[in-house]
Parts: sequence; structure tokens; C-alpha cells
Amino acid sequence: MNKLFLGFFYAFCGLLLAISVNLIISTNVWLEMRIHERLVLEVCMGLGIVFSFFRNSASIALFLVLQSTMFLICFWLSKMDLIYYSLRNFYLDGISISTIKIVFLTFLTLINLLIVYHLLGKKLTGFSNFS
Repeated sequence: MNKLFLGFFYAFCGLLLAISVNLIISTNVWLEMRIHERLVLEVCMGLGIVFSFFRNSASIALFLVLQSTMFLICFWLSKMDLIYYSLRNFYLDGISISTIKIVFLTFLTLINLLIVYHLLGKKLTGFSNFS
């Protein structure tokens, strides 16, 4: 169960990295025409899953850095809604943007609540110490 949690956690971290890369790529038309965002999402999530095989615990610092980087890029480039379109292009064509938004933000909120719960002293077995 712990390896399954780590695989899911690092796949989600890979998703955050992929979204950040897609937001940067979308600022350049030449790059956007040559690099398909679906491929970026697949590679980053795959790297996250592979990385989870070499780890025994989840890195809270990695998640917080990737999440804050994603939001900083979104706010600086004014491309907040592009996250959900990027996710929709990842084999989710039949799902509405509002559903994707709700699911993504639910997962992001859930992981953040688990981290806050962990940092407040209730040590969860899947997370490493933040020190």
C-alpha cells in the first residue's frame, strides 16, 4: 500500500511539473507547435512514477516547491485556466472543463490537507520528516 501511495504521490508531483512546463511552453508559439503537451504530461508523470520506485517516503518539500512554482507561473503569465485545458488534452476529451477543475482542485486540496495534518504532529507513514 505504501508503494501505491508513493507512486500516486510522485505521479501527481510529475503532473504539477508537467503543467508548469506546459505553461512555459505555451508562451512561445514555435515551441508550442513542436512539443505536444500530451507528451510532456506523459513523460513527467512517468518520471514521477519511476522516481517513486527509488524512494521509501514522500518528499513534502518537492510537492510544495512544484505546487508553488506552478502557481507562480500561472499568476505571472495570467494563464490560470490553461491548467484545465492542458489536463483535458491528456486523454480527457470527453470530460467538461468544470469537472476537470473540480477533480484537480479536490486532489490538490486533499494532498495539501494531508501535508498540513502531517506537519501539525500527526505523523503519516507515507510522508518523510520535513526537517
